[in-house]
Amino acid sequence: MISQAIRKQYSKQLEYFQGQIPLGIQSPVVPFSSVEHYHQIISEIEKQSGDDLSRFRIPDSVIWDEGKSYSTDGFRDRLGSLIGYLKADIEEEKEEGSSDTLKIITGVQRTLRKLFRTKPASEKEVRDKLEDLFNGQRLNFRREQEHISYSSKTYIPDFTFDDINCAVEGKFCDSDKREKEMIAEINDDIQAYSTKYKNLIFVIYDMGFIRDEEKFKQNIESKSVVIEIVKH
Repeated sequence: MISQAIRKQYSKQLEYFQGQIPLGIQSPVVPFSSVEHYHQIISEIEKQSGDDLSRFRIPDSVIWDEGKSYSTDGFRDRLGSLIGYLKADIEEEKEEGSSDTLKIITGVQRTLRKLFRTKPASEKEVRDKLEDLFNGQRLNFRREQEHISYSSKTYIPDFTFDDINCAVEGKFCDSDKREKEMIAEINDDIQAYSTKYKNLIFVIYDMGFIRDEEKFKQNIESKSVVIEIVKH
């Protein structure tokens, strides 16, 4: 029987592999090496699961050039069938606290900037406004009360939401130097906070120094880590 872990791992791997194979209209054949790699993946799944997946192997009927290449359409057909088979029984995990974490993110996006009548001068001011926002949303949270020991240091998240397994950290970017410092701080916080909380949200109030938001977020954001940048 193919486990959930195997289904998820190999369906993603095969989808990536599929993306590297051209459509038949672009190239009528695929090289033997691609088919050989595909068959190796099938063998790995069979070895780990004990299932017989021979029906998904590429048949001789689509061989071209005396075995040197295979019909692209025939190959993609079997590859797609295997991906569909693996994904068909993947159980979707219910994200813990997903509705309330979305409520936090939406509130930050729509409301946080409006709470500042003048330019903030410190990170504490950003945290104070976040607290006002969360109180207005009637969310159950604690501020700077959780202590997390990690790698000989103690970390204190700005806000913790125990009922939705979430921690929120407020940051204030008021210089180019601060932008670089925050990346290191956030990566450190992720390592510590993720030992206790599943969902992590970093709210950055930017005074105009983060020029490329996507570049800033890359290699930090993930399924469980969200970066929200609010411009003054």
